[in-house]
Formats: sequence, structure tokens, C-alpha cells
Amino acid sequence: MKRILAIFVALTLVFAMAACSGQSSTSSKSDAASEGAPSAGTSDSSVSPNGDDGKITIGYSLKTVQEERWQRELNGCKEAASKLGVNFVYQVANGDAQTQISQIENLMTQGIDVLMVTAVDAGALSNVLETAKNQGIKVLIYDQQLTNSYGDAFVGYDDFSNGSLIAQVLDTLKVSGNVVLLNGDKTSGIESVIEGEKSVLSKLDVKIVMEQYCQNWAAENSLGYAQNALSQYKNNIAAFVCMNDGIASGAIQALTDAGIAGKVVVTGMDCELTAVQRIAKGTQTSTLYKDSAALSQAAIETAVKLAKGEKISDSKTINFGVDDMPHVVVNSVVITKDNIDSALVDKGVYTKEEVYGK
Repeated sequence: MKRILAIFVALTLVFAMAACSGQSSTSSKSDAASEGAPSAGTSDSSVSPNGDDGKITIGYSLKTVQEERWQRELNGCKEAASKLGVNFVYQVANGDAQTQISQIENLMTQGIDVLMVTAVDAGALSNVLETAKNQGIKVLIYDQQLTNSYGDAFVGYDDFSNGSLIAQVLDTLKVSGNVVLLNGDKTSGIESVIEGEKSVLSKLDVKIVMEQYCQNWAAENSLGYAQNALSQYKNNIAAFVCMNDGIASGAIQALTDAGIAGKVVVTGMDCELTAVQRIAKGTQTSTLYKDSAALSQAAIETAVKLAKGEKISDSKTINFGVDDMPHVVVNSVVITKDNIDSALVDKGVYTKEEVYGK
């Protein structure tokens, strides 16, 4: 299952790194939280990830752990891998596409059976994923869609459905008037989410007066766009349709500065604790809960099946421009003030103290 050449190269790299730094490449959880140096491999496996123990080895390249959601995803993958008795190694790209490519190349020297990726840039991984395929490494694309890229399986949400759910809140609340769309980073493969949002908005009595992409999903970018919209339309904005909770936080700051926070609908996604707290207080209207535990468990289980050559049970397929692959779908839940307790607190996602400060 493991390639002899990969073993030799990996061992050579380990000895070379040891000679230079005298430090192990195995990191603690605190390393993951701070994202570490881009060139340093990270592993929570208790054995060397070079395949000499006969276990399946999964290598995960993820874009960031700066956002709370991705910290949860990484921890869920570690736990699922531990339960299934497989080796799990990972590297974090710190939001840099070139760093991610280099890290994937590094992971491929470690004798991995499956490469799992959450991309920084949806169009940047075509060549390196083709290389992985040619080396006999299975490719699992995790949650974020790619462009012109090969994959053996995709585990993630239905982006069009998620977009529809985000915008559905405006329909439920019978919103009418001017609407601003604050999308995520344009390189993140989010067009299906936008299409889902617009499929709902097109049926409502609303007018999209501004649509902007927020580079790096940054709150400071959404803050600037929201301020411009409020200024241009003299605060006559009925809703900010924000694609994640970080972007929502920027819009809410602009609304707070204008003295109208809580009077304008603001959507979000990812169910970050700060967003849930804002929903409880009434400044944010909704978020989308993407169950990290369910998604990470499905991803690791699918990776193991790929490594074993087993069939992936799926109800649909997806194509990122190269091949049709199984799409393992995990469903999302809209969170509003009405279901914080039943959907989150009662299920142990957050405590009452965390949400309400009591």
C-alpha cells in the first residue's frame, strides 16, 4: 500500500530536519491552533506516518485554522481517525495558496494513502492533485469545491442548498426592500452558494443594490462595504446577506456605528459562538450550523473506504471539471433565536453560559 520510494524520501527528510533543528515534526494541539510554520509538518499520530506500521495514513491539507469552524473540523478529523485506528497527518496553509501546494507535495512524500484537501484557492490545486493521482494517492476534496481539479470523492455540503437556506430567512421574515450581498473570497469556489441565495431572492420583493466579494473572508472588508452601502442608500438597507459569520460581524459593526444594529436582517454561516451570541442579543438574524462532527466523521470514513478500494455509497455525483466523483452530502441547519436552545444547547454544541453569559 505504501510506496518504497516515498518511505525513503520521507526518512531522508526526517533525518535532514533532525540534523538541522534537532526537533520532532510532531506538533501539539497548541501548534495547530497557532497554525505553526508553513514548512513544518504536523501530526497527532502516535506512530511515524511513513507506513511502516501497516496502517492507513491520511494526509490533510487545510487552508486555515484561524476561523473557529476550521479548528472544529480539524479536531473532529483527529478524533475520527483515532477511533478508526488510522494514521492522520496534517498541514495548515495559513491562507496562502503557494504554501498549500508546497505542503501537499510534502505530505505526498510521507507515504500517505489518501490526500484530503480544503483549498485556499479553488483553482490552484489542479496540477498537484493530478500528481497525487499519478502517484496512486487517492484524493478526497473536503467541503470546498474546486475548479478544473481531479478528485476521487467529495465530502461536503450541498452549496446550492446552503445558499438557499441562508437566503430563506428573508422569505420567512417577509423582507422587502434593498438588499446587499456580501460574499466570501472569490477564489473559494462559492458560486453555487451565490446561485442558491439568488434563487430565493429572485422570488422576493427585494432589490440587490450591492454585491461584493470579501477577500480572505475578512470582516474588515465587509465592514467597509457595509459602510459604503449604508452611506449610499442613507441607511435604507433591509438586509445584509452575508456568506459567513466573520463577514456578518463586519456588517453588524457598520450597523452598530450607524445606530441601527438589530433593525436590519443579517445572515451568516458556520455557527461561530460569537455569531450565536449576537443572534441571542438580536444583532444577527441567523447563521447556518454545519455539523463539524458529522462532516469530519464522514470525511475520515470516506477516506478509509478510498484507501481500501471500497465503493462509496452516494446519492449523487459532482464534477469539478475533470471527472465525476461521489458526493457524500452532510446537511446544514438554519439557526435563529427560536432554535438556539433546541439545536445547539440541548445537543451540547454550546452551553447556556457560553451563549447567554449566565
